[in-house]
Order: sequence, then structure tokens, then C-alpha cells
Amino acid sequence: MITKLTSRGFLLLCASLYSIAFGYSFGFLNSYFWDDWYTYFDQTASDIRNNVIISGFNPIRLMLEGFLNENFFPGFRILIFIFYPLAAYALHNILASKSYLSSFEARSITLLFLLAPVNSARAAVMIFMYTSCMCAFFVAWWLYNSKSNAFLRILSLALFVYSFDTASFIPFLLVPIVFTYLDSRVARQRFFEWIKSNFLLLVIGPSFWFTEPLLNPNLDPIRDAYYQPKISGLIRAVVYFVPILAIALWGFVIRKWRYSNQRGQVQVVLGLLTCWLAIFPYVALGHFANLNSVIVGFVPNLSDWDSRHQLLLPLGIALTLIGLINYLDSSRSQKLVVAMALVFSSLNFSFTQEYYLDALKQQQIIKSLADNNDLSGFDRLLIEDTALRFNARGRSIRTYEWDRIISANSAGSKKETEITRFIDCDGFNPDAKLTISASSGRLRALITRDVGITLAVEKISICD
Repeated sequence: MITKLTSRGFLLLCASLYSIAFGYSFGFLNSYFWDDWYTYFDQTASDIRNNVIISGFNPIRLMLEGFLNENFFPGFRILIFIFYPLAAYALHNILASKSYLSSFEARSITLLFLLAPVNSARAAVMIFMYTSCMCAFFVAWWLYNSKSNAFLRILSLALFVYSFDTASFIPFLLVPIVFTYLDSRVARQRFFEWIKSNFLLLVIGPSFWFTEPLLNPNLDPIRDAYYQPKISGLIRAVVYFVPILAIALWGFVIRKWRYSNQRGQVQVVLGLLTCWLAIFPYVALGHFANLNSVIVGFVPNLSDWDSRHQLLLPLGIALTLIGLINYLDSSRSQKLVVAMALVFSSLNFSFTQEYYLDALKQQQIIKSLADNNDLSGFDRLLIEDTALRFNARGRSIRTYEWDRIISANSAGSKKETEITRFIDCDGFNPDAKLTISASSGRLRALITRDVGITLAVEKISICD
């Protein structure tokens, strides 16, 4: 099925499923989610370049972001949409060149990598940094893997450096390093010859890790925190690693697994190790308090902005699943991969249409605010949102989002907001409550593009 397709046919399959899964993103090209409001809304190109929140980051990317934000905001999501299949295309070319992977394995890993239902936070423009780095990383690996000439090798190293703007790619560089080592074993290359021929690849990550803070001594604390893993996080990461190591030792040392005979088992272990490496930097920085935090990103109506920490998981997930299929040694392996791809596409389609509905809700709130003069006499608003069913994947809309949504559409007067909950009157004394309601159901809103938003303003004095 998959292997019978021509190269063009396989690319068409990938493109079709990917377009179905994420096509709805073209329905909210101009929308803002989470930190988009803080970083991009009402910001000039100069603001983007000089914003202290992103100080110390790659100036080339900041220049591009500034240009897009000021001149063509939809370009962010158009490029994000392109980055993922471009990374998958690069990965496919890498895997297809490996003699120890069959055509079925190379294509299946690529397809599942492209469609893995992780990082639903890609709906936010803030993910542009993460996805551009991800794309640069896999393209860099592809160019490095080609070894066709010195120029491509230098270009690949430059792209690796670009990808390090998302610091988690520094330890993830271990993946292409391991692949180059496996290649050297297949080619019967001596160990020291392998080190010599790949010396720059081996040192570029650690070198960047130690020198980047020196080159940018005035890093913002948020950026600087990427270089300061927590002791508790490192311990937790080691704890996660122990069971995978135990499986590896049991299989390779006790059971004497060899790739020629236990192909599936070996691939499962390598896939689990790749998954661990994908979450290691985030665990080390304290973003995943426990395994539940990793799993939540896959649960409908529980994922939120933190799903961006799943950025590096697709390769490990794909390799693990292919290893399981090889272990089962099923005659229906190709059908199983296609079934997984269809399930992944369906999940991503569901997630993306939820962000589409979320964007519709935002647009209609903004329109209602522009037509409503009842807020003119109030400065501090208590927000009661009764249309939570339109919040994508059960996400919360932060106070700073409400601040910008309402202030920007209330005749220019700045508003402070707070979500309905316990109010500390010393810190926030609301003078009005804004109730947001929606008359449509999700299916009806999806078909008619009308959420049916209504606003009600009520003067309150709960702190008197």
C-alpha cells in the first residue's frame, strides 16, 4: 500500500492528509492566541526586534518576525503550515538513505512524524519561533547527511545554529549524531575516523550552549532560564530515564537483542529514548512536573499553551510505533500505518477546527465591543465568559488577552480585567461585570460561521 506508491504518490498522500488535518488554520490567519496578544498585537517591527521578552534571540528571525508582523501578519501561519511538511520531507530524505531502514519504515516514520497529534499550540503565532527552528534543524540534518560538498556542510551547521534559538534542539542534536555513528558502523569506519569527520557536529551544540550566554551577557531572565536547568528537574528526568534504560539493558545485555533478529524491539527502545530526549530539556527546566503533564497534551479539552513543549516528540513517537508494528510482525503492517495516519489526521482536524471556532468567537466579541458603548464609563471589568465551549481544547483565555481584546476595541480607553473568581479587592476593585454569551452550538457555528455572541454590562461594587 505505502510502498507501492510512487515517490510522487507518497508525497501526495502526505500532503492530502496534512491539508485535511490542518487546513482550518487558513480560517484564522489573523487571529491571536495566548502570548500572541502580548508579543505581536499592536507592535511595530522595531518593537519586535527590541522587545525585552525576546532579547538575546536570533536577530535574523527577529527581523523576519518584525517584517511579517508589520506588513503581512497572515504570513506567520502560512509559513508555520509550510514548515512542518518541509521538515518531514527533509526527514524522509534522511531516512530513505539509511540502508538499515526499509522503504516501508522510512515512509511510515515520515508519515507519522508529520501527522502526530502533538503541539496543538501551533495555532498560536508565537509558535513561529519553535516551528522555524524545527524546520531548520531537520533541513540542516538533511544537508549534513547528504555530504555532497563543503558548502552544504557549512550551510547545514549554520542552520543547526539557527535551530538552537529553541534551546531544546541543542540536546536533541544527539539524534543526528547517533545516526551518523550508525552509518559509520555500517560503513565499517573506525571510531576515531568517525570523530574526525564529524568533529564540528559533535562540538557545535555544547559550544553554543556555553558561548551564547557569553555573547549575550544581558539576556532577559526568561531567555537566560533556558541555560539554568533545575536540580529537581534533572533528577526527575533521570527518573524517567531509568525504566527505559532497564528495558534496554534487559534486551541488549540479557536477551542479546540484535537488530538483524529483533528489529522491532530495537526500534521501540530507540524510539522511547528519542521521546525521552525530546522531553528531557523541558523536564529539566521544570515544565513537566510528572508524566501526567506529558500525557495531558494528548487529552481532548485538557491541552493548553503548554502543549508547545511536545515540539520534539513526533520522531520518537513515529519510531516507537513502527517498532511495535515490526515487533508484531503483522501481514497488515501497511494497513496499520494508514489507519494510524487517518486517526492522527482526524484528531488534528478536530483540534484545528476548535481553534477556528475559538477565532470566530474572538472576532465576534471584538465586533460586539466595537458596536457597544456601555463600557465607556468603566475601567475595571470582571469577565464572566459563559461561552467556554468555544475555547479550543478547553483552553483558558488569560487576563492579559482580555485586557488587549477589550482595550483595543473600547474607543481607545485602557481597561483592566479579571476573570470571574475570588477577587482580592486590594489588588483589583471591579466597577462592572461583562458577561459574554453565545447562542449557537459548536456544529451550528461551524456551519454558519456565527457564534451568536452577545455582551451584557452590569455595574457592580463588590468591594464596597
